[in-house]
Amino acid sequence: MHEMSFWELVRNSPEWVAALAAVVFGCATAFIIGMQVRVMTRQERNSERNERNQIRLLRLQHEHDWMVRLNSERDKILQLSLSVNAGAVVMQNMSNLATWIKFREDLIELRLRLRSLDVAALTTMNNAWYSRLTDYMNALIVAVNYDATTAAQMGTPGEKPNPITLKAFAEAERLADVPKLFMSIELAIRSEFEDFNAKWKQFEIDSRGAE
Repeated sequence: MHEMSFWELVRNSPEWVAALAAVVFGCATAFIIGMQVRVMTRQERNSERNERNQIRLLRLQHEHDWMVRLNSERDKILQLSLSVNAGAVVMQNMSNLATWIKFREDLIELRLRLRSLDVAALTTMNNAWYSRLTDYMNALIVAVNYDATTAAQMGTPGEKPNPITLKAFAEAERLADVPKLFMSIELAIRSEFEDFNAKWKQFEIDSRGAE
């Protein structure tokens, strides 16, 4: 009696072959299901990551629009403040009716803009400029009102500020430390932009790292 080879055993034992085939099929099925689960898990993770990135992107876009709007308000206030200060300085050396009218118009507009300024523009860092600018503006308004009262009492035409008013302008400028005041407004504008730019760059780095 000779020993049976593997293939002879396979031919003579169909039940064993069927069992072996079932095991192989089961292993293959388990492997395929396992791969599908891995793929689905990876897809789910990628989907969650993409969703988080989309939410983060929307927030950044909203923050960008917010930053542009607030910086636009700050810049308009800065330009008005520069114009008001330039008028006050010019009149201390050479007063005329046109400069006097333009100065008062700019001062009124500056007051209105400061009153209507979005409170969000004052809740970030580097915004100490607001109270200092408000104090400077109020000092100029007091001087202008005093000048108008004096001109009315004396019956003068009020075509230019009187010497006392001009001295008040100079004192208000000194107390406000105008050069530093304007620099602080510029710093607030620049800092807002730089903070957003840093967040955007970090978002780009994180997005590339997740790919």
